[in-house]
Amino acid sequence: MPDPHGKKLCFVVGPIGDEGSEFRIHADWLLEGIIKPVLANFPDFHVKRADQDTRPGLIDVHMINDLLDAELVVADLSFHNPNAFYEIGIRHMTQKPIIHMQLVTENPPFDVNLYREIKFSRTRHSDVERAKEELKLAVDAVLADGYQVTNPVTNARGHLNLEQNATPEMRVLMNEIEGIRSRLDTMQTHLNILMLPPAPPPLDDAVRDAILSRNRHIAAIASTSALGSTSSTLLGITPAVAKAGASASPEKSPGQR
Repeated sequence: MPDPHGKKLCFVVGPIGDEGSEFRIHADWLLEGIIKPVLANFPDFHVKRADQDTRPGLIDVHMINDLLDAELVVADLSFHNPNAFYEIGIRHMTQKPIIHMQLVTENPPFDVNLYREIKFSRTRHSDVERAKEELKLAVDAVLADGYQVTNPVTNARGHLNLEQNATPEMRVLMNEIEGIRSRLDTMQTHLNILMLPPAPPPLDDAVRDAILSRNRHIAAIASTSALGSTSSTLLGITPAVAKAGASASPEKSPGQR
């Protein structure tokens, strides 16, 4: 659906935050530094983020309409923002193109971890250029004739439609595929077990007895040292007095001088 600019809409969703916040700095950097420069190669598109909508009315209504109608959505998964994932879920239901992006230091959550995302970083200029190249390739791909949208929702609906409309021959193939998947899962489980680090060998009786004997000997020495210190204290002999007494020379009688 064309926007007031008379162009197709590329709608950007993700964490935005308050003006001056770290989230806003991140959102502006991604929008101005990567997304807009890339979409400039597609002059029939206008780029808009939810907070840049100047239309009067309810913000959430406009946002949902843009998610439903936009020809393209670019979604930033960074910081695992719950509002962003709510918006991504709405877009997935439309079965229209969406491109995921995320900071290179983060991993996507389980529900979308099989869906390819474009990684980006603010650390080096080469990281920015690589992200721009990947985003341009992704936009080219989703706008190409014959592109089929795939996401968790379309996959689930596809399985449901297949189960409801499968012919007997297709059901045989489905059962075979499910059997292969089950065997692969079992093999993966066994492989994970084999890759666990080996447990340390058990101690034999002689080594265990030696360790116990050494520990008892150390405990006895510590106990004796503590008892001696306590006895000296009870007799009024402090460590300082004992040291002074040990270092003093015995007084000689006049006849010994």
